[in-house]
Formats: sequence, C-alpha cells, structure tokens
Amino acid sequence: MAQADSESSLYQHALELDGELARERAKVDRLESSPPTPTLDEEYKHRYPTGWFSDTRPLPPLTLASLPPRN
Repeated sequence: MAQADSESSLYQHALELDGELARERAKVDRLESSPPTPTLDEEYKHRYPTGWFSDTRPLPPLTLASLPPRN
C-alpha cells in the first residue's frame, strides 16, 4: 500500500512538473513570437528622422533686454 501511495504521489508530482513545463514553454513561445524591441538607435531615428539639431534657423541675438527679469 505504501508503495502505491508513493507511486501515485510521484505520478502527481510528474503531472505538476509537466504542467509547469507547458506553461514555461508557452511563455517562451509568446516571447519569441512578439516583435523585437527597437534599439535605442532605431528609436532615436524614429523620433528624430532628420537628426536632433535639424532646425537650422539662426538664433536671435542675446541681449540684456531678451533675458527674463531677475527677482
């Protein structure tokens, strides 16, 4: 009887491990099928297609009158 109990507990444990393995495989499949995360360089090119400093207009001259007043 004790051997039958130990065999059934081993069988239950094997079923639990099999279920856990199936869940982990499903996670891996889901991760592998998802689109790749863009690299920082790709993200930069997407946000700034012409480059960071694409505005080439000249800056207005900096004078004391153009500065905000000091409090």
